[in-house]
Amino acid sequence: MKKFLKKLHLVLALPTGLIITIVCFTGAVMSLDEYIRPLWQGWPEFYGTMMRFHRWLLDPTRAVGKLVVGISTVFFIVILISGLFIWLPKKWNKVKNNLVIKKNGNFSRKVLDLHRVWGVYAMIMLLVMCFTGLMWSFEGYRNVVTSTITVGRVPDRVAVVHRKNRETGEMMRIDFNERENSSKVMRWAYLLHTGRWGGWFGPLLTGLTALFGATLPITGYILYFRRIKRKRLKK
Repeated sequence: MKKFLKKLHLVLALPTGLIITIVCFTGAVMSLDEYIRPLWQGWPEFYGTMMRFHRWLLDPTRAVGKLVVGISTVFFIVILISGLFIWLPKKWNKVKNNLVIKKNGNFSRKVLDLHRVWGVYAMIMLLVMCFTGLMWSFEGYRNVVTSTITVGRVPDRVAVVHRKNRETGEMMRIDFNERENSSKVMRWAYLLHTGRWGGWFGPLLTGLTALFGATLPITGYILYFRRIKRKRLKK
């Protein structure tokens, strides 16, 4: 079973790793919004660029970029879950050893530990961000979720937002607790995806988790190419 999962993990990760890194890294940068916006006048424009990268890979049509990001996110979910089963030791008393980065290992061992250990620690948060992020990628998925889940209220401190009307340019006040259930579900998805559920701590935790997520394909590529190099040297 592990042999199959390793192949699946690799087959899905190789073509999507770069996209996963871009999406995670831009998400980590955007998590700083509340901290940087008051300090940097040019932040809104920079934030917009990061958003276009994060959601559409700068695709001007948005359609293709959104699809690629959505499919890569689905692959990332499978990669994370398969990675967990690959990480699990045969004996439960060895779990603790797999949660520590070995200080005395060689370069490849340290990279492997970074890949596995950070992946396990960040997995739950990354899965939350993946499943909520898909709400903006696939309409069918969004419709199923919003019709299945019922939300009573959105926390008052994050229920009200002010947005510009695209047609008139005027600022509108939106209270999600006065809107239909689907809007409340989407608001909760946004809060979970961005970490806005937790004051200053939520975005910080989300940003760090996204940053860890961005490193996973990089360490994975290093391990893969070093393995290829070793095989060539043995021939």
